[in-house]
Amino acid sequence: MTSYEFVAAGARELPAFTPGAHIDLPLPQDRVRSDSLANASEDRGRNLIAVRHETHGKGGSAWMHAQPRVGDRLRISPPVNDFPLAHEATGVFGACVTGVIEGEPDHRDDGLSEVEKRANNSVMICCSGALSKTLALDL
Repeated sequence: MTSYEFVAAGARELPAFTPGAHIDLPLPQDRVRSDSLANASEDRGRNLIAVRHETHGKGGSAWMHAQPRVGDRLRISPPVNDFPLAHEATGVFGACVTGVIEGEPDHRDDGLSEVEKRANNSVMICCSGALSKTLALDL
């Protein structure tokens, strides 16, 4: 898994987004890959994604792991959220509980108790984010 941080040329703020948003990244041969944003929506200075190298995929993750280098200029789409989080929604959480290896989660769920949230050893990735610059998870 490799993380990629996109910043705007000229240190401008990037477009606003809501939790669950993704960006589209054009690839060679007229292909496009979509990646979910991993940074907090309040963080307007960057777009952060994480890409797992899929050896049996369509080639997009392989290209991401082989080609882009720090300082390269890439064109990405503005963030899009096809599945916005409904704050008033209710439901049963649990399938998305994931262990935290390193970093500080931004708990946005009602599924973990306050004691579990303060322990910072698990996070509900389906509806939470990161307060630290990086968040390493036990997937």
